Amino acid sequence: ILVLCPGATETNFFEAAQMGTDKKNVIGANNAQSPEEVVKIALKGIKNGKIRVICGLQNRVLATAGNFIPHSIIVKALAKRFRINF
Repeated sequence: ILVLCPGATETNFFEAAQMGTDKKNVIGANNAQSPEEVVKIALKGIKNGKIRVICGLQNRVLATAGNFIPHSIIVKALAKRFRINF
């Protein structure tokens, strides 16, 4: 079993989720990896016996930061960024 945390990937996710350009920029979609790159990284992780693979430097930094920042602060920050203003 491999836990794969790909982060932003070049798919139609952002369009299907009807996320505007400003929301796309917030989560690093401008630096999105291709699906092929994600698969290559996942297969390398499996080959090396990894149980968790986090694709991309930005995603690894954010995942690590989550160990040091209280979840309540992370949730508030994310809610503010992704809240839809009507």
